[in-house]
Amino acid sequence: MGSIEMLDGSFGLLGDALHLAVGANITTRDIFLQGGNAALRATTGIGVILYRAFEDPAQFADAGLGFRA
Repeated sequence: MGSIEMLDGSFGLLGDALHLAVGANITTRDIFLQGGNAALRATTGIGVILYRAFEDPAQFADAGLGFRA
């Protein structure tokens, strides 16, 4: 898992990536089946172009347009 944000003046870029890989062995004690395994692998990432529409010393508001793959 990782993310990055870069800001230059009023414009910025935001990126995020997540990779999840889990697995487990399933035991059935050889009653009907001889066991098995289950696995899940998921990868996702996002990219966003940001525009800082409002900025104050105590708060700010960003608007963005992006994608998720």
